[in-house]
Amino acid sequence: MSPAARALIAEDPAVAPYLDGKMIENLTASNDSQNLKNLDQFLDAVRGLHDAGVMLVAGTDASVFEVMHGISLHRELELLVQAGLSPIEALSAATANAADAFALADRGRIKVGLLADLVLIDGDPIQDISDSRHIARVWRNGVEFDRSLPASLAAIADGDHRNKASRVRNHYRHPLQTLEFLGVRPDMVVVEISPGAGGWYTEILAPYLKVNGKLYAASYDPDSEIEYFSSNAKRFDEKLAADPDSYSEVAVTIFDPPLLLNIAPPNSADMVLTFRNVHNWVREGVGREAFNGIYSALKPGGILGVVAHRADPEKEQDPEAVSGYVRQDYVIELVESAGFEFMESSEINANPNDSRDHPQGVWTLPPSLRLKDVDREKYLAIGESDRMTLKFRKPD
Repeated sequence: MSPAARALIAEDPAVAPYLDGKMIENLTASNDSQNLKNLDQFLDAVRGLHDAGVMLVAGTDASVFEVMHGISLHRELELLVQAGLSPIEALSAATANAADAFALADRGRIKVGLLADLVLIDGDPIQDISDSRHIARVWRNGVEFDRSLPASLAAIADGDHRNKASRVRNHYRHPLQTLEFLGVRPDMVVVEISPGAGGWYTEILAPYLKVNGKLYAASYDPDSEIEYFSSNAKRFDEKLAADPDSYSEVAVTIFDPPLLLNIAPPNSADMVLTFRNVHNWVREGVGREAFNGIYSALKPGGILGVVAHRADPEKEQDPEAVSGYVRQDYVIELVESAGFEFMESSEINANPNDSRDHPQGVWTLPPSLRLKDVDREKYLAIGESDRMTLKFRKPD
């Protein structure tokens, strides 16, 4: 597919609203490959196979040559027609032929007794194959899929359901850039670890995932003998109950390592996120157990995102992380010891103004400001702590 054709798909109003930023970036990339330059040869080959009576099956490796899951299939159908197939033969290549090729007798056709995996098109792709892009409704195994478009992350982060104090912190915590770097999509199953009483990131994740995804909030133990944990778990539950429009679909679980680690069904989560929690696990000596529990919840290939207060790399790591700061290399090694693969880091949440050496550790800085009025303006000027932003992957 040429860059021009890909760009046209990305701009097609029938599909553009359903594309995330990464898909648009790939579809509009200007680079090309030798394979694309040989398109006429490929079309001739497909035409020859078709004329010889060979059964053709639609489907191309995605994420290579700027080919994207789902959306690129529409262009492939158009190319099959360009190669000489009729529109209905092209549609069969993506439905009945595919089912026959893989011996899937329970799908691929509209017939009583088969899986009701259906797409309703607003148009007639038998006459114009490009009408396949105009999807009106979708059913998966007889259950209609809600194609309502979620609000953008930017709109949610600045939404009226969040109070002013929460929105002010956007300037320091960069939620939009952080979640885009980690790759959050609205159709994902996501676990947020220890959202606290206020659920700062829950306020963003819950509405974003409500329609087509799922959010597990792995909260504190409400039955904990430690009053801080039990009271904050209660306050978090009350927060969710007070705004069902935003939080009715959130599933609350318990995360209290080393014993309570059932944060989501095993191998079910696309992504697990933890924000400013690692120092607590280091202090309590349960870091390995915490990341083992996260590993169990993630599906193979799932992503772990970690944001944590970053210690001075020139100083030895405090084994109890009393200051709240943890060295980045220490965190990477700890996470890798649980079986994860380190992918990349980002400086999205870096703060070069943070010396990482304060009387009350990280809590000297806003929003805690533990010294109250002592040097208040100085610490407000520094802002929130210097933080690492890390992305890991559970191996396939």
